[in-house]
Amino acid sequence: MKYIFLLSLGCISFALNAQIRIKGIVVDEFNVPLPYVSIGIPNANIGTYSLEDGSYQLDIENRLATQVIQFSHIGFKTKKILVENAMNEESVTLNQMPKELNEVVIFASTKTAHTLGNLKKSSSSKINISRPSEGAEVALLIESKTYPYVINKINLNVVVQNMERYSLRVKLYDVDQVSGLPGKLISNQTVQSVFQTQKGEISFFPEEYIRISTAIFISFEWLATTNDVLKIHAGDKQRSNKIFNRHNSLKCLDCSKIIYNNKKIHFVDALGETIEKIKLSNSEKKFLTQLDSELPRVSFQTTKSEIPTYYRYTSFGKWYRYQQSLIANLETLD
Repeated sequence: MKYIFLLSLGCISFALNAQIRIKGIVVDEFNVPLPYVSIGIPNANIGTYSLEDGSYQLDIENRLATQVIQFSHIGFKTKKILVENAMNEESVTLNQMPKELNEVVIFASTKTAHTLGNLKKSSSSKINISRPSEGAEVALLIESKTYPYVINKINLNVVVQNMERYSLRVKLYDVDQVSGLPGKLISNQTVQSVFQTQKGEISFFPEEYIRISTAIFISFEWLATTNDVLKIHAGDKQRSNKIFNRHNSLKCLDCSKIIYNNKKIHFVDALGETIEKIKLSNSEKKFLTQLDSELPRVSFQTTKSEIPTYYRYTSFGKWYRYQQSLIANLETLD
């Protein structure tokens, strides 16, 4: 079984340096809390999203104290606030904006056309979302031989762990013409209360017909509940107390974070360079495996394919190419 934990490049990571903790709530013009607003520092791999009640928490390393935090939610104007100002703001207000009809267009049709994307039905390989509150997401490139078309249904293969129900967010991005990576967000929809028994393929039906005239990326994000986030953070604390703190040496006074997989611990500096590498003992491996099996988790199935798949592990973070392809597809109308 091949998998990664969507936290850093292939492993689980934990910050070590002194940090600034910013907490608050995101609301609209009428002071109504806004859930699932993407929040973070662009390209710094620092991000999160607001929870069901609009509250959020963001831990930022001191070296990023002069940067700008971005608050983004489709249908609202993006807001940018300096870190030092955000520390003193208990609430952040986003203002609604008119819908851009040149991006998403209502288009009625009744004729089923074809299916686009990765059509494989199942796989033992998967990409795990272990710390969703940072805004991790996985995106698959969707290309067609003919345009335009209208999205009728979206299919995704999912495996869940230790949850009775869960929520996902589906996003559509255009393709950046320079980098070929996911570019501008053009649509998103939140799918609530998907039951755990729906393992394997699950389907989403857009609330509106979305007319597509060029290649796009379709992205999926697990929106964890406050309770699940607390359980995951408690698991992080157990890892640190029982294993990571034991290995942290004087060499790592300047370390930025810990990265671990099922074999080794890597102590990494702010530039991403490994300062120290320590092999895990069998008992430590067993402890981590057992702990991970007890925590909430959503995984997306993947398979060998040439269809490009990218992931990022924080809101507004950098996109990285994944070695396999997400099992997801679109059913279209024309």
